[in-house]
Amino acid sequence: MDRIELLKGVPIFSRLDKESLQRIADVSIERSYEKGEVIILQDTRVDGLYIVVNGSVRISRLSEDGRVKVLAILSAGDIIGEMSILDEELASATAEALEDSRLLFIKREDFQGILLKYPIITLSIAQILVKRLRLADEEIENLAFYSVRSRVIKTLIELVNRYGEKTSRGLKISFKFTHQELADMVGSSRETVSRIISTLEKEQLITNEGGYTIVKDIERLKAHLF
Repeated sequence: MDRIELLKGVPIFSRLDKESLQRIADVSIERSYEKGEVIILQDTRVDGLYIVVNGSVRISRLSEDGRVKVLAILSAGDIIGEMSILDEELASATAEALEDSRLLFIKREDFQGILLKYPIITLSIAQILVKRLRLADEEIENLAFYSVRSRVIKTLIELVNRYGEKTSRGLKISFKFTHQELADMVGSSRETVSRIISTLEKEQLITNEGGYTIVKDIERLKAHLF
């Protein structure tokens, strides 16, 4: 797939014509990252916009006492670094490759020029930021009103909805993650999450094959969300 086709699949560029996409393609740089490699480090300067082409990227924030909170898992078409480009502040979170991933990079100055030339992109970014704000509100609600078990189930359902692949055994989440990484997503300890996962497996709601989590029946799992 050529770079113009890749850009066409990115929501913020989807309404541009081919000539405009070519201009953006001309200033974009392809970069590859291995699993675990840091793309952007929290509290450092962001030099441009990153666009996920394939793979997945974990966005997380480290607290002063050393705790990690996973804010989002990004996949193809998602963007990284737009906040720092708009407000000139340091990165508010760390972006790390969750698996081997390929991204496009556009330098800060080039992307700022693109925003001035194509206001529709600025509107699209504003819509993304609003969506993330709503997700943050939902996260606050989850922490306040849901048990850890319910947060784990809710997170598994969200991962299946976005990354699920149909198999004969059920819906497989397409990337591997550890109990610690899941704990970071739900805001709990690894020990608590491990006990919950073990219970869900005993209840025949999920299973693990080769490090991949498989939800055996999504509707049954939803029924346990309370």
